Amino acid sequence: MKLKTIDPSWVWALALMILFFKALDVANGWTAESPAYPITHASTGRR
Repeated sequence: MKLKTIDPSWVWALALMILFFKALDVANGWTAESPAYPITHASTGRR
């Protein structure tokens, strides 16, 4: 298995995952609580 510097599919998967969690956070209303940490807020599972 060759080692690439950047695997496009990996980058796309990561970007889609981040967008997915951001969308979930918006639905949960994180904007009113902590707009500065959307990703961290999602990973904690708090609302």
